[in-house]
Amino acid sequence: MPNFGYPVPDWQLVLPRKTQDQDARVNFLYIEQQYNHHVHTPVNPDNAPIRPTPWDDEFDARILDSKWTVFNQGTMTYVLNLSNLEATVPGTAGDNVRAFLQPIPGTPWEFQAKLSMHGNVVPYAGAGLILRESSTGKIILWWATLNNSAPVTPVLDVDRYTNETTSNSTPFRATASPGWPLYFALRNDGTTLHYGYSADGKTYGEVFTESPTAFLLGGADQVGIATNAIRTTVTPTAQMVCDWFRKFIGTSTF
Repeated sequence: MPNFGYPVPDWQLVLPRKTQDQDARVNFLYIEQQYNHHVHTPVNPDNAPIRPTPWDDEFDARILDSKWTVFNQGTMTYVLNLSNLEATVPGTAGDNVRAFLQPIPGTPWEFQAKLSMHGNVVPYAGAGLILRESSTGKIILWWATLNNSAPVTPVLDVDRYTNETTSNSTPFRATASPGWPLYFALRNDGTTLHYGYSADGKTYGEVFTESPTAFLLGGADQVGIATNAIRTTVTPTAQMVCDWFRKFIGTSTF
């Protein structure tokens, strides 16, 4: 580490993540403070942690990491492109949750992801985090959707599903900040499941809480990212784009 003329025991020099705008060229350095194993990035929350956990994925590889299980792929296609996971989903007449899943760790845990929807995304198509109980097939989506009445402003939902094609209930709904991408967070402290959201990746707010077994009676054993392109016709196509997925380490962000 260079000598800055004063002690910096808790600081690291970190290369920024490549972005499409930078055309994958790294041309500057900056300093970020490290807490525990992750780097908190007040300037750019999209920079990768210098010590990622086994669950983390920046989608920088050419193929999907084997840690992921593709759930209910059906007609969904996906590719890793420009450090993004891009999943293209033809619309369906009803619910059809499609997801990328990993085994969930023991509590406490917190997961975060940066997600966008592109393409033809109205009247209903969305992306977000997913919890699944494999023994029952039950699913919770913490996601945002677009619809005809508000094509620019995503609607935040906590949606429960009996299985990938059967909606059960919506215990929470609110309007998000206009535009994509959005940052989602889920935290389980052992007694409460916390749902968080951010428009900029720097400041998260808690919007909903419930017992981890309120719907998933045995608790979730899978976590990941998901999309669901609900339409009254099946012709248009939506695209979920995930920039990164991470298990957060350290003091909770919300």
